[in-house]
Amino acid sequence: NPFHEGHAYHIAEAKRQSGADALAVIMSGHFVQRGEPAVFDPYRRAEDALNAGADAVFMMPPEASTSSAEGFAAYSVELLDKLGCDTISCGIEPGTDAEQLADYAKLLCSESSEISDRIKTLIKSGISYPAAVAEAFGMEKTGPNALLALEYLKAIYKTGSRMELVPVTRKGSGYADLNINPEMYPSATALRAALLSGENSKELPLGPDDFLPEIINSIQRTDNPQEYLDCDEAIAARLKKTDFHYHSYDDMIKDIKTKEYTYTRIARAIIHIYLQIKNPPGEIKAAYLIGFSNPDVLTELKNRSHIRIISKAADYGNELESTAKAADLYNTVLWKKY
Repeated sequence: NPFHEGHAYHIAEAKRQSGADALAVIMSGHFVQRGEPAVFDPYRRAEDALNAGADAVFMMPPEASTSSAEGFAAYSVELLDKLGCDTISCGIEPGTDAEQLADYAKLLCSESSEISDRIKTLIKSGISYPAAVAEAFGMEKTGPNALLALEYLKAIYKTGSRMELVPVTRKGSGYADLNINPEMYPSATALRAALLSGENSKELPLGPDDFLPEIINSIQRTDNPQEYLDCDEAIAARLKKTDFHYHSYDDMIKDIKTKEYTYTRIARAIIHIYLQIKNPPGEIKAAYLIGFSNPDVLTELKNRSHIRIISKAADYGNELESTAKAADLYNTVLWKKY
């Protein structure tokens, strides 16, 4: 978000390390796990991935792509498993011990009372769940990629998936590095900031601020924020108290945020109100294909898959209702801006 050189490196390394014949990408759609709109629409991002070596690209529905790390990982693992993939690959930060991550994931799955009690105590002290998990395992210095890898492993063990995890060590700039150094694989954070600054007039990016009036309007029209995913009683109470005189999306999230919640938890709750998402993803019964570069790979996937592969959205209106709604809201703002 957007696709960049680090992603291209990851695709090449995932294929090399796993020895895979082909690679399928599971990608967020119009709204992403950060609780924000994607900087470009999914079709543009899918095309970039295919041009960089991916063989097929599948799109998550918004209730999965805007889920917590746990929900995001659980959906990804279930979908890849049902498509018949042999391996799942994700990024980790330099210095992360992959074998130790696997041990931590097994401990979380075993619901060890010692670990559970430790995490609960840390949360009660006023820190968020991801921070509590990181501290419980001594992972405070690891980054978000390693914590997400932990969730992938947990999902693999919980579901009994036969898939193997192949982690690829991140190269170049750090996750939140705002400097753009062509020799260092600039971060997505830096690229988004540059795109949204208007430095390149050929691009048509969207940022959270472009959605701010519509998002505020959706919250103010909502009688009961608690009925939406990730919006608990405390967040709902804070939403009801604010007057929403904000000049940026970032200002709004920071004003509503407390130390018990991560920035992205607040952002996800707000996006769920905007998208009218009330429930987490249910059982996966279909995969939504939005691009492919190799017909033979698509044939192989169809032979392996335990679920339907949707390639023509018009034939599956009801099953793609939330995806279509997210696309409509995204495209409305895109047309207003450009």
